[in-house]
Amino acid sequence: MKKILVITNNDSVWLKPAWAKVINSEYKQFEFNLITLPDKKIKNMNPAVYYFRSFGLKNFLSLAIFSIVRNIKFYRTNKKTFNKEISLNLNFFDIDAIRNKIIDFKPDMVFITCSYIIPKELLKVNENISWFNKHASLLPHGKGVFPYIYNKINGFEQGISFHYVLESIDTGDIVYFERINLKRTMVDFYKEIYDNFDKYFMEFYKNLKRNVREKQYEPGSYYSYPDKNILKKFYKAGGKIITMKDIFSE
Repeated sequence: MKKILVITNNDSVWLKPAWAKVINSEYKQFEFNLITLPDKKIKNMNPAVYYFRSFGLKNFLSLAIFSIVRNIKFYRTNKKTFNKEISLNLNFFDIDAIRNKIIDFKPDMVFITCSYIIPKELLKVNENISWFNKHASLLPHGKGVFPYIYNKINGFEQGISFHYVLESIDTGDIVYFERINLKRTMVDFYKEIYDNFDKYFMEFYKNLKRNVREKQYEPGSYYSYPDKNILKKFYKAGGKIITMKDIFSE
């Protein structure tokens, strides 16, 4: 049985339900341990303040309602899955605690879905352990955060990539990718990814067992948190953040 350590943000809307689907799925070939981390500040702001200032009142309120609905929907599943037996909840990015968890649990792989850059000292704790990440874009395009927004502006295809983790962000060899097209909104796009994360994870693992590993030969593009000016370009390109349909479809 493969041992997998997951390091993820303490996100009850997207990430925890996604991992709960993997852990509670019919695939019983993995033993999981989890580390949850708090959200980082965005441009020295609380994330809620950033969303309000950048996305505007209407989108902010719609996202808030959507988050409440998702929190209620997945409350019991998240609580049951992220229990004290397998989950370590940290109040900050505690390198020593993470290192000790790696040493004690002895995972075959570490999978990160967090907003933190993993330092070299953790990547080198045990060089026999492979580190992986999921990125919501077809790498090498759309490295960094909010790739959906920048890919929409640039007219690139949307998709998902699973890749090895290196010190530099989103640059590791790709194990699995899949195109995801024709989604109405950014929220609809992320619902596709996270509500089907168990399916995507197993496709990644199949490729991993087949030793699929493709280098990113192009430098691609890297983006940071969008501001109002970037979002104006996104809207002009036909992009939408969220609609009421996204909320009611929950």
